[in-house]
Amino acid sequence: MATSRFACRRDARSRRTVALFATFAICTLIFASCTSDSSTNAANTSADAAGATAPPAADALPSEDLTGPFETFPGDTSASGAESVSTSEVPIPKALEVAGRYSFLAQAITASGLTTVLSEPGPFTLFAPTDEAFAKLPTDVVGKLLLPENLKTLQAVLKYHVIGGNLASGSLVDDDPTSLEGSKLHLLEKKGIPSVNGSHIVEADIAALNGTIHGIDFVLLPPTVNLNELTGVAPIGDAGTLVSVHQTLIDDGNFTVLLSALDAAGISSLLEGPGPITMFAPTDEAFDKLPAETLRKLLLPTNKEALTAVLKHHLIASRVNGRDLKDNETVKMLDGTDVTVKIKQSKISVESAVMTFADSEASNGVIHGLDSVLLPPGMNLSTLTG
Repeated sequence: MATSRFACRRDARSRRTVALFATFAICTLIFASCTSDSSTNAANTSADAAGATAPPAADALPSEDLTGPFETFPGDTSASGAESVSTSEVPIPKALEVAGRYSFLAQAITASGLTTVLSEPGPFTLFAPTDEAFAKLPTDVVGKLLLPENLKTLQAVLKYHVIGGNLASGSLVDDDPTSLEGSKLHLLEKKGIPSVNGSHIVEADIAALNGTIHGIDFVLLPPTVNLNELTGVAPIGDAGTLVSVHQTLIDDGNFTVLLSALDAAGISSLLEGPGPITMFAPTDEAFDKLPAETLRKLLLPTNKEALTAVLKHHLIASRVNGRDLKDNETVKMLDGTDVTVKIKQSKISVESAVMTFADSEASNGVIHGLDSVLLPPGMNLSTLTG
């Protein structure tokens, strides 16, 4: 049964990938037809984007070969020119095409008018969502992002994946660099594996003429963007592709401990209901910060009441988007207690936990990643039994 279920999921993702390719193609044509009457305006758009928020170039850092936990995928040599062109010989937009698994991103850059910006000397470091990463977004969201009326939003999303400087994977230590969009990213190195806003690097150190590309497994969203506010009707799309908060956590793969805790507390059904619900979701790395013995006890049946309180302290019985949170705002959680939100230099914290990503959409709510586990006021985990 398990094999059949996962096979079905792979088939479903394959169908979604095909639909997404069609979406990008159609939307790119729509965008081109809307802008072809005025090449001068398009050039001005690119020029404005280039001068708006570009960060100062940083000193180039030595490139390192990365081995070990990262997935590596060879470039698609069947692509036009890939047989004779190396990624290091061309600027970032062309390098994405040569690399072979970033066609969605390459088309989005073209549609956004940012090709000129990302072809400048830089240097830049691009955290590049793979085609598989884009396939995790609802197809209607991808389609709407490429519509001309959402141009500024598309540019903001793409710029949020770019920082100044030529950073090799070995240099991606804990840091909060400012993106080309203007908001900060959160870099984290854990057990030799770097991540950005909780998205893991799956292909590292792709050299381009004007910088470095690192493939990531999720599309990053800046705190200034709310995908629910996209306008227009995507030519292809089905809002039904969204799944529940619970299933979204399962599909993500970075919340195995949280899912086990939800099962142990018997409240997984809360994340499957009609909602709306907001989940501040501690990643597996967040749970790793707890002492192993404390976590073991917390999952025991004898401590079910305490575990339930901890988990409900991460839930809100309404939809709260990241961009709607305000500095020093107090939010009431499902356990009846309050948390305080802090926003400093575009970094959002809930109590002492930093939000690693925001606004992962689900059919019945929204998910925000946390780098630490929240504890209800007055809870002392040292009193756990077992």
